[in-house]
Amino acid sequence: MSFTENFERANFTPMEEARFFAKALELDLSNFTQVPSQNNKAVQNLANELNTVKSAGTIENRLILLALPYEVQIQIQKTR
Repeated sequence: MSFTENFERANFTPMEEARFFAKALELDLSNFTQVPSQNNKAVQNLANELNTVKSAGTIENRLILLALPYEVQIQIQKTR
């Protein structure tokens, strides 16, 4: 619960959000190749927990960022 409350109060970059969602979903980032879809039950549950803050589609889109090459992730991280 406090995990999502902290998320709601913070102003994260898209990459920070992606890592937050991955951690909340307990995804293995060392070998991240398969992005769970917005129809995935865990993604749906997280979206429900975050209530009106983020939709399942937004969570899926953020997780897609983690499948990008590291150099691209760095560039995304630099933008706000």
